[in-house]
Amino acid sequence: PEFQHALAALKGEPIQLSEEEQALLAEEAQENVRVVDAEIFAPVRGNRKTRLQKLRELRDDVEAHQRLARRAYQRGEYSIAAEFFETVLEELHPDHFETLCNLGVVRLRLGQPSVASEHFQIASYQQSDHPFPHVMKGIACYQTGADEEAREALERGIELDPANINAYVVLASVVQRQGHSDEAIHALEKALQLKPNHPTALFNLARLEAERGKFTEAKRHYDQAIEYGALPDEAFAEELKGASQKKES
Repeated sequence: PEFQHALAALKGEPIQLSEEEQALLAEEAQENVRVVDAEIFAPVRGNRKTRLQKLRELRDDVEAHQRLARRAYQRGEYSIAAEFFETVLEELHPDHFETLCNLGVVRLRLGQPSVASEHFQIASYQQSDHPFPHVMKGIACYQTGADEEAREALERGIELDPANINAYVVLASVVQRQGHSDEAIHALEKALQLKPNHPTALFNLARLEAERGKFTEAKRHYDQAIEYGALPDEAFAEELKGASQKKES
């Protein structure tokens, strides 16, 4: 069936991180700063005040490039945003976690899921216990057709963040394409337990129910999906209407 997909992170908004995620990023930044300090400044043997000043300048440069990248992203100028994020990685702060994640999102927006997957993979090495790069890698791999890799990444993301609704929705699409309808339904039901009015989960569940001949349930979930904001599918709506009328007669 033709599913709708919940890719909220790709709809033109910058990545919004929770307080916990921001704390993780701050910790990562401190660790990376120490590495940069050791690699760049130890041979120079500058005094502590000079080293700290250099580190502050590096931090300010990274933040300035990230601000410019986010502004370009918000304007829909994804190629420009990518250039700013790449400058951070290539010239200022290699393997910077937040930049890797942001660049991966931009690459997805640019229709480059294979490249995006590589960025999320590296980010997942940087912070293996952070759910975001795993989930986003799963989305990127799904778009490339690498379903087994997508499934593994999404399941790892869910393990780390069992309340990640979109991960369940995309996982359902992955396992359905693999031919596992029961698992797809289970994933969608998990998503709806977390958010009963999730339009994409309702729409996709209606698709699976119709495929199994459960047209009454399918129509109910389809109507709810449209009510909560899913895009209408006139052909599917007519199919459900016709099946319901046939059943009543």
